[in-house]
Amino acid sequence: MRLTIVPLALAVSVTPCLLAAQRSARQAPPSAITCPHDYLTAYTGKVASYSRSETQLSLTIRTDWDTTETVTIKMPAKMLLRSEPFQPAHWPKVEIAKGKLKKGMRATAWVCEDGRNPPVLDWQPLPER
Repeated sequence: MRLTIVPLALAVSVTPCLLAAQRSARQAPPSAITCPHDYLTAYTGKVASYSRSETQLSLTIRTDWDTTETVTIKMPAKMLLRSEPFQPAHWPKVEIAKGKLKKGMRATAWVCEDGRNPPVLDWQPLPER
């Protein structure tokens, strides 16, 4: 058996590359997403602005990739809560009052770029204490 010694400098220089690769890793869509994956885009990050009415929901997401994306969805919207079907009883996990989002709320907006399916919103609230 032959032992190969890797210099520490080489091991350290690889770490930033691995971190960058993890950051840009593709996110698997939840099974509820019906858009063909070739046309699917996910905007994941912290919700920067939000509004909801009886007819539409609009939010701006500051993504984990340092972009700002705005998505508007007709109500009733297809939504998820941590990749599970969203129920009306879930609103208190997302909002402090109707149309007022909880602080630090994160979400993924799954957008079908060819327009055949409306966006699907997957809420990712902070863990409850």
